[in-house]
Amino acid sequence: GQTARASITYGQRTRGVEVSFGEPYFLDYKLALGIDLFAKQIDASSSYIYRQETIGGGFRFGIPLREDLAIQLRYSAGMWNEWFLLFDDGATSWLGDSSGLYTVTTARAAAGIADCPA
Repeated sequence: GQTARASITYGQRTRGVEVSFGEPYFLDYKLALGIDLFAKQIDASSSYIYRQETIGGGFRFGIPLREDLAIQLRYSAGMWNEWFLLFDDGATSWLGDSSGLYTVTTARAAAGIADCPA
């Protein structure tokens, strides 16, 4: 039958959630289909000050070859990491990584906001 799984991790420096669902007879055929989603947050140790956040998911598709043998294809996408940065002067930023593309996001006060019409 169908399978569902949920996992929650909660510790002093690590928090996360994983959710999976699998259907072994998709559309009443012997085709297995599944989905996996996860999110994890890791706070640095006492010697480093940053936070890493990872979010992602994937799909699974399987075809039975025999009663005891099947082929399963998996595809994962949408994974990215973010780190919360705390600089020596107290400033903060986020460092993001998406498939090797890095970005740093910093909050700044926008000039001229008070002059904008409502």
